[in-house]
Amino acid sequence: MLFRSAPHPYLAYLCAKNGIMIIADFPVYDIPAELLRADELRARMLNTADRMIAAYERNPAVAAWNIASGLEQHDVATAEFLRTMSTAMRRLSVKPISQLVRFRSKAVASDNVDAVIYLLDRFDESQESITRELTRLAGIGNKPFLLCYGKPVQPDNRNGYADPISTEAQARYILTCYRALRSAQSGGSCVWTLHDFSLNHSTMLDRKSTRLNSSHRT
Repeated sequence: MLFRSAPHPYLAYLCAKNGIMIIADFPVYDIPAELLRADELRARMLNTADRMIAAYERNPAVAAWNIASGLEQHDVATAEFLRTMSTAMRRLSVKPISQLVRFRSKAVASDNVDAVIYLLDRFDESQESITRELTRLAGIGNKPFLLCYGKPVQPDNRNGYADPISTEAQARYILTCYRALRSAQSGGSCVWTLHDFSLNHSTMLDRKSTRLNSSHRT
């Protein structure tokens, strides 16, 4: 599972009990490069890293730390931020460090991480185009990589492949991505699932008032 921010302690316990591995995500999402230079932001993220590592370093379910998501890969400030964070974290943890990069990124700042997770956020990609792009990203990233992919779905929708939010359309899309991963020799995949741990609010509404389960990645 790839969690945005630290997982709940009970959920981490359940993952350890049932053999489910966690990539714990740091709360660094789509931050502009100029803000990464701010001392206040770096201090807050270093404090967050210290607390998360202290809480979960010994939990066998936590396999890695995802240091950031959606940063501007071509900017020097991103590389400096990743270096500052990874250097501090390696003093406290022996777990691998990754970052999440958007698909079709022109650059990949991979020098200070052990692996890269590429986020595929378009649903109209063909198997061939995904394979080509993964091969390109693997060449410039030069690190082991995963692909994170998935799409919105109505759990009870059985309207067939023509309906983009049907379970059939989701299954075909996941199969397309998985085949592309095998062709590109990826290290693995991280599939968006549709599950809500809060039983009181098991669905949510999108802009068109379509019932959709809230999602996390596994």
